[in-house]
Amino acid sequence: METKSLTQKLKHLTAPSVNENIGTTQRVLSVVGGAYILWSALASIASKKKTGVVAPLWNVVSGGYLVYRGVTGHCAIKESFKSSENKIISYLHKN
Repeated sequence: METKSLTQKLKHLTAPSVNENIGTTQRVLSVVGGAYILWSALASIASKKKTGVVAPLWNVVSGGYLVYRGVTGHCAIKESFKSSENKIISYLHKN
């Protein structure tokens, strides 16, 4: 039976993926900031403060997205801006 070290088992989690488009610092800040936003939103919902429904739900969505962005290393928003930028540059070079 083959045993792998913890490092070998987790290597696929730390290896850069094809879709990774943000750096390590951005990933760490996204996870930390997103977790804080998510935690504060869920705490607000749990305490039943009269803050309305939209603000806590918005914070849950944005905090969750930041955590996802940090864990995966992929930012769809950044990708869409890059795609638009490339289209504009290629259009300008044609004319």
